[in-house]
Amino acid sequence: MTFGVAAFSADLSADGIIKQADMALYSGKNRGRNRSILFGEPLD
Repeated sequence: MTFGVAAFSADLSADGIIKQADMALYSGKNRGRNRSILFGEPLD
């Protein structure tokens, strides 16, 4: 399983946090299987 993770930030809306997690998820999928990627890491 691949997971995209985003941290709560008071200056972001719920949609913004979800978008960050989604970007991290697809970055992990592009790197291969079975990964957890935190938004803010290099997202190649």
